[in-house]
Amino acid sequence: MLVVGCNRGREARLFLDAGAREVWGIDVMKDVGLDYPDKRAHYAQMSAESMQLDDELFDVVFCLATMEHIARPEDAYREIGRVTAPEGLAYVHSAPLWNAREGHHKGDIFDVDRYPWIHLRFDPHELKQLCASGEIEYPHTVDDIDAQIDYMTSSDHFNKRPARDYVRICSELEGFDLERNKLHLEPESVLALISEDERARLAERGIDAIELRALTHTLVAWRGRRPWRLPSPRAWIGARQARVRRLARRLRAPFYDGGR
Repeated sequence: MLVVGCNRGREARLFLDAGAREVWGIDVMKDVGLDYPDKRAHYAQMSAESMQLDDELFDVVFCLATMEHIARPEDAYREIGRVTAPEGLAYVHSAPLWNAREGHHKGDIFDVDRYPWIHLRFDPHELKQLCASGEIEYPHTVDDIDAQIDYMTSSDHFNKRPARDYVRICSELEGFDLERNKLHLEPESVLALISEDERARLAERGIDAIELRALTHTLVAWRGRRPWRLPSPRAWIGARQARVRRLARRLRAPFYDGGR
């Protein structure tokens, strides 16, 4: 299987512990997979938007809380589709989405109940001023609040795509049986956390009630069709496993082959 956005390798270890025969992990970070070396794990510094991997290589492609950080998610979804084997499974869970209350990924600094959609309602300069004046409070343990604000409002870290874009992009994937392509919405009651005037101003920017409530997006898709039964472990490692080994030998230099 392949883990897209594997970070330092935790998810690869979880799948190996659960019985996966072999796990590959890719991430743009330099220390990809460093924390969890294993002889069954292969790690590469690689972009999800342009994978240097063969077609139809993996039985399972897994991506958790990564797609919202990728600048061109449509390219990443196409690449995931390309490397998924026939009757293979692609599972992508994107969370939290940019227009959600937690879309800035800094809920530990700015309480999302007390300061809902703070990243949408104020620009970075306004946020810094409000923090400096004490009108917006944050934990005293945060040394450089300006740096945190710069991070959470930067397009270098978040693609800032509308929630509906994820549904549309996935609906256009070719050759997949979509079992799930859906947004998870918070209850309508959360909209009362800001005034109607503020909601109207956000709506003028295309950020309507659905966008504000859309917390996550999940794709569960089968390449071609869902198999009648899941393959046995022996079937998982046949010819496809040999292809993985050949690719590992060819790309040995840029890969960290855990423990070997």
